[in-house]
Amino acid sequence: YLPAILYGYLPFSLIMCIAFVLFGLYFAALFLRYREEAIPLQYGILGVVMLSAIESFTFFIAFYDMNQSGEAPCCPFPDAMLISSVLNVLTKLVSRVLLLVVCLGVGVVRPFLATQERVMIVSLSVAYLAAGLYESLSTSLASADVAEQASADARLAELPLLLCDIIFIMWIYVALVRIQETLKSQNQTFKLQIYKRLGYAIASAVAFFFVLTVANMLARFGAYDWPWDLEWTQGVFWRVLSFAVLAAICVLLRPNPQSSMM
Repeated sequence: YLPAILYGYLPFSLIMCIAFVLFGLYFAALFLRYREEAIPLQYGILGVVMLSAIESFTFFIAFYDMNQSGEAPCCPFPDAMLISSVLNVLTKLVSRVLLLVVCLGVGVVRPFLATQERVMIVSLSVAYLAAGLYESLSTSLASADVAEQASADARLAELPLLLCDIIFIMWIYVALVRIQETLKSQNQTFKLQIYKRLGYAIASAVAFFFVLTVANMLARFGAYDWPWDLEWTQGVFWRVLSFAVLAAICVLLRPNPQSSMM
């Protein structure tokens, strides 16, 4: 029953769920093997991977149920779709906060965040959560064509979320540069190499983010026509990029015999 324009979400969400589960098992196996050497940051990484797997699974269940029952994605929202939408925003938020905390050096270079940093992170997180939920709601309304202005509202709803993403990216970049300078001045070559590799992964993700965001915005505002059978891909770019960055963090900061020395 899913329309062809949405059907791509069904196999994609299943693939992402399997990918997160595999990475979760990989990280959990190392965590259990070296649990005595594990650091608090690795608990957070494992939690984010598990949350991502659950979110991908609920996303798959939501589209599977709609495909089987013919229930519309809106309105009212199906329970599975509502849960998956909220989990999607939460997962993206937690992933960004985790990446920022890693780049600030918490758990690797210093034990805690400063009070001002905590306040700023909480404030940005609240803004991101509100913008993400609003964007998700607007996109669902537009896909259901329940209002004439729904499509225009969905495009405008992307702007606050995009602004929050840009703030996260800039803060992560500044934090990453500063932490590398600190490690270089302290001659901590092992940690410096980890952060350099993480920097390469983030730089690649940001480059893709910029290109895909520009292409997506141009298509949304009518600069060119996105192929209808690939329109669903506009909604999964961030999922792929988030997975790639989280996978890099899992590999670079995986539990090992030297974890307690970080």
